[in-house]
Amino acid sequence: MDIIREYDNICAWSARNKLTINSDKTKEIIFHRPASRHLNIPPLMPDIERVTQATLLGIDITSTLSTAAYVNRMLLQINQRLYLLSQLKSQGMAVQALHQLFTGLIMSKIEYALPAFAGQLTVDDRNRISAISRKALRLGVTHTVFDIEEIIDNFDRKLLSKITHSGHCLHHILPPKTSEHCSYSLRKRKQPAAKC
Repeated sequence: MDIIREYDNICAWSARNKLTINSDKTKEIIFHRPASRHLNIPPLMPDIERVTQATLLGIDITSTLSTAAYVNRMLLQINQRLYLLSQLKSQGMAVQALHQLFTGLIMSKIEYALPAFAGQLTVDDRNRISAISRKALRLGVTHTVFDIEEIIDNFDRKLLSKITHSGHCLHHILPPKTSEHCSYSLRKRKQPAAKC
């Protein structure tokens, strides 16, 4: 595929539809395996900056699909929020109220887009995320400890239960059932697979 020709087609389409592409904010990222030695990299596109990392909807995406940059930024923000919660605790806020704030400010940050990038998390990233709950418990801003593996597994199970319904937009990617008694199942931390 000639990417320059495709980009020209997009520009032509946008001009016909009275839209303008802001080339100053348009970036190109080429995804590849981390250890790729023989990359077939196309030539630079005119007026388009080529980057190795971009932020889309608050998620840092790298050319190797590494989650390290996103996890680092997320943990920095979470540590700032933990500090704020510890300040509220020192001013006498009840643990139940702190726990609700912890759930709203920190757990929501951890769970945001987790199903999309959980498969790319390294063991080190998972351990660093799990350490947040132990730190929060030590600080006294929550009364429960979460397990990142359990959270990921719950997300996978919820997604699988939703896509088994024929009206779901991802239902068509499931393998066909081979019998009436065939059920879909999740292998631990793996993609959905049919089990018969």
